[in-house]
This record gives sequence, C-alpha cells and structure tokens, in this order.
Amino acid sequence: MLPKLFTKYCSLRSTNTKNLALTFSAVLGPNGSVLRYKVGPSVIGPTFPLDFEEGELLLANRAKDHPTLVDRISQAEFSVEEFIEKADKIVRQRLIHRGSPEILFNEFSSSFRLLPDGDVTISKNIITRPQEMVYEFCLLAGEIGARFARDNDIPFPYYRQAPPSMFFDWKSSSLLTVVERWKRVSGTAPIIIGTLPAKNEALGLECYSKVSAPLRSYLSLLSQYQILSKFYPHTPPLKDWEVEKSLQEVQIRKKGLKGLLHRSQRFWTLRYFEQEYSSVFPAVVLSIPKAGTKKEARVLLADLGLVTLAYPSNTSFVGERVSIVVETVDSLTNSLKLAIL
Repeated sequence: MLPKLFTKYCSLRSTNTKNLALTFSAVLGPNGSVLRYKVGPSVIGPTFPLDFEEGELLLANRAKDHPTLVDRISQAEFSVEEFIEKADKIVRQRLIHRGSPEILFNEFSSSFRLLPDGDVTISKNIITRPQEMVYEFCLLAGEIGARFARDNDIPFPYYRQAPPSMFFDWKSSSLLTVVERWKRVSGTAPIIIGTLPAKNEALGLECYSKVSAPLRSYLSLLSQYQILSKFYPHTPPLKDWEVEKSLQEVQIRKKGLKGLLHRSQRFWTLRYFEQEYSSVFPAVVLSIPKAGTKKEARVLLADLGLVTLAYPSNTSFVGERVSIVVETVDSLTNSLKLAIL
C-alpha cells in the first residue's frame, strides 16, 4: 500500500519468505485523484524486509535511531529522503482532494491498557505521520480495488456513506476550534455495506472497500478473493446473493462485537476513575443540554481523548475549558457520575 519507489525494494515482513499479494497501482492527478489504475496478483519478496517498528522509523525519517536499519538502508538502491518527500506530497494532495476529517481528528478517541500491577491507563490516540501515510495509501488501495470490481462487474462489498452533516474543508481544519471539529466528526454518517456501487462521500471517494487487511478482516479477505477471481478462472467469484448473505452474517457478528467492545471500554473506564477518584481532569465542554432534556453536558477529557458526560454548573457554556471531578463511580454496578467544578 506504499509508493512504487518504496515497494520495489521493501516489504513490511520480517521473514525471508515470499508472500502472495495483490498489487494496486495508480497514476494520480495533481490534486491526488486517481486518473488510471492497474490491479494484479503479485509476490512480495524479502529483498529489504522490515518489521513494523522499522517501517515506522523509516517513514518518519528516523532511521538513524535504529543502528541495524542504518546499515541496511546504506545498501538500498533508493533514497529514503526522496521517498518520504514524495509520499508526504501524495498524502497532502489526497487529504485535500478527499476533504475528509476522519484521520485528522483523532483527539476524540482513546486507548486502554491494563498494567501488570492491575492499574488501568487511558491515553489519547495520536496518529503519527508514518501511520497517516500508511492509512492514506490503504484508503487509496481500497478505492482502486472497489473501482476495479465495479468496472469489471464483480460482486463486491462496497462501503458507502452519505456526506457529513457539516461542510469540511481540510485546508482550514487547523483553524477550527475543538467544538467545531467535534461537530464535524459526530456528524459523520453511518457506514452501509452492500453490493451496489456507490460513492463514499464521508471519505470523499468515488467508491471504496477495505482490501488491505485480509489476515484480520473477513471483508478484506472477501474483497481480495473476488478480485483474484478475475485472474484465476478456475476460482469463480461469489455471486451477488452469496456476497449479500456473507455481509448479513458479518453485520450480525460485528453488532455483537461492537456491543462487547462498548461494554469492555465502559468497564475499564469505570475502573480507571475508581483508581483516580481524587484526581481533577481538564476538559472542554462540547455541548450542553437543552432546557427540559437530560442534565448532563458532553465533555472532552483533553488529556485522555475521552468523550463522556458530566453534570454542568449553572454557568457552563460550549467551548469552555473546565475541570472535571468524580462524584460517584462503581464498576460493579456500572454507575458513574462526573461533575464540572
């Protein structure tokens, strides 16, 4: 899912074996749009294998922090600086072309970690520049894969979304307040997966499907199987009704997993507040309740990246920077009451 300059010599593999893969090639216009594309089966060799840590360091232009990587790069037949410059330019062009906020506003998500001593930590997710590059190229591969399926009449799981409820201009995103960014993120339409080709307007793509994670995503595996059927006649693609049936089964399981994830995050959030009961948390008020509705205000705990509810004071207003304290919490009874000082 990376530029040809990089993938010609490198593969994100730590083994010395060849790996069956799909190659998605594209010619991009000045604004990052796909002008032409090519899809085909390929094999990734171990010419310059990288593990995940090495790949991130390379993309961050911090190879000097990894002694063994410095030696291997000195023997490579490409310029790391040239690659990073080109990759970064492509990412910026694509972000402006798509006009999509989903990767930029990572301040509204958190990671949970259970320490050996039983304590829980919550940290704000921060997407690094290397991760942003890989993510954008994965989206590009997903767009190419979906266009290939559409143009070849292959039954395919397309991800479609309506446009956000509020206009978004990537170039001016840095000027938005936290509250304005939250409104744009929370206004993102739900994903609908089906076999009807359609624009994914929330991502700003002509069409889209996940194709880059067949080892951890069934729908990515299904997408790759359908694409490969075009190149291997003895392996016919699934029919429309078979893809639809698979999608229905996946959605049922995803709904169950989503509920499990929500309950799990809720439990560990309560555990965290139990151990940090006496702490004071800096926050930003994202919304306040209307008269006659629920009493809690929605707030962002700035250091944790956690969006939650808290009882506002009489003077609370949207955008205000406040301090949050825990009034009551019990992980066993699933109860939590936060309040704005």
